Amino acid sequence: MRYFKLENSKGEILDITTTSILFHDIGGLGYEEENEFIRVGSVWRLNSREYSQLPITGKMCFTEHGDTTPYQKFNSFKSFVDYAPLTMHYYPYGLDGLLYKKRVRASKLSKGEINEYGVIDEEIEFTPYTPWYEIVTGQTSEIDVDERGWI
Repeated sequence: MRYFKLENSKGEILDITTTSILFHDIGGLGYEEENEFIRVGSVWRLNSREYSQLPITGKMCFTEHGDTTPYQKFNSFKSFVDYAPLTMHYYPYGLDGLLYKKRVRASKLSKGEINEYGVIDEEIEFTPYTPWYEIVTGQTSEIDVDERGWI
């Protein structure tokens, strides 16, 4: 299972893959690239490419946990993301696997009422500042990067 955490500018880290706060229905983890080719003799050569990052979208589900209501969870989360910029931690293969990070800001967070299931489940969008970069711990190996400095 993949996991996500957020780190705010105060250095606080919040796990957003739990039973009380869950980031789900996630999209936008990739990128888009527009390529332009020109013909040089009998071959085609890459002339330019434009890399654009997608906003990371999804839903945040806030549930009751102990004596904390979904409203209190939502308000605590809102206060947490107000300390921008944020760093999103992405563990695609579980918490013991690879770790990727990306600087983001919360650019959209809708707010509604507690639904029939007793949770607040709202749309969220993170606008990226950087591409994903891999964190290598306990190793001294080099990481292959392309000409843009990206993994």
